[in-house]
Amino acid sequence: MMDDAFSDSFFQDFFGGTTEKEITVASEAEALKVLPLPKEGRPAGFDGAVGKFEATSELSAAQSAAGDPLTLRLKVIGAGSFDRVNSSMLGQVDGWKTYKPTAKFEPADNAGYSGEKDFEQAVVPMQPGRQIVPAMAFNFFNPDTRQYETKLTSPLSVEVSPASAGGLTATAPAPSPSSTPTSEPPRDGLRPDHVETGTTVATLLPLYFQPWFVASQSTLVLCFAGGLIFLRRRERRANDADGFRQREASSSIASAVAEMDTAATEGDAARFFQSARVALQQKLAEQWHLAPASITIAEIDARLNGEGGEIRRIFALADQAAYSGQHLSTADFNQWKEIVHELTKHTEAL
Repeated sequence: MMDDAFSDSFFQDFFGGTTEKEITVASEAEALKVLPLPKEGRPAGFDGAVGKFEATSELSAAQSAAGDPLTLRLKVIGAGSFDRVNSSMLGQVDGWKTYKPTAKFEPADNAGYSGEKDFEQAVVPMQPGRQIVPAMAFNFFNPDTRQYETKLTSPLSVEVSPASAGGLTATAPAPSPSSTPTSEPPRDGLRPDHVETGTTVATLLPLYFQPWFVASQSTLVLCFAGGLIFLRRRERRANDADGFRQREASSSIASAVAEMDTAATEGDAARFFQSARVALQQKLAEQWHLAPASITIAEIDARLNGEGGEIRRIFALADQAAYSGQHLSTADFNQWKEIVHELTKHTEAL
């Protein structure tokens, strides 16, 4: 009732009247001076990482055999430009055979500025004895101290036993009785009138008809059939798990899209873009086999190589709308709704 009273034209005229109007306010531009990285003191292995980081390393086992592969891990944690955090890990080292390392980044925030980057490399010790993995260096520029810093991991040791080798020792066959020299024939030139026999057998039944041979072959067939059944069951379970994840992701996407549509109807821009981002995170997480929370702007840029501009803009608008109280017109809501509906159906094309 109070609202109706103050809405009367008398009070509107008394207080001078008000008119609701949508306006756009822009802040003043500010100049930002970007300094180049200093050349003095730049390490040879510097790849452009800027921030504050720590590095540790570990081996998958403390004991191994010559020729058996091990996994060498390098962990870099901190805050900064993780897209420039790289490492060749263990290079050409005597006594080791190395392979190309792989890298995985786990962000700790939505911007991908802080987190953890793990490098893994397959290494093979080639010689027995106590082998040492030398310390690995990671170089970066610290903006606080304005100096280059190098983090060295601790050397790692592993006890390597000789490679197992099997073989058969060949032995000369013993001479058979039939190969021994026969006694000299009698002086009359006649030999004994009986046949000298060699090795004897208990049966003339062919090998493939003998019971022990049939039983062994039947056992092999049963083992093969059992292995085939096991593999098919495991494949079926894997397919069931994939189907469950896909159904769960589809349900989460549908819920987020429905929440987005409700927010558009109510004119809530912050909730609208937040729900749109959740729907795209669920869709991309299903496609890339990642956790939805790890789908950030940095991850999108890294995987789409600069494409996916609309997805990136929705993520940015979600953060902007949460703090700016942005308002959208009905036409803007409808336009963004169509874009999100289309992206949640056809992100496989990116």
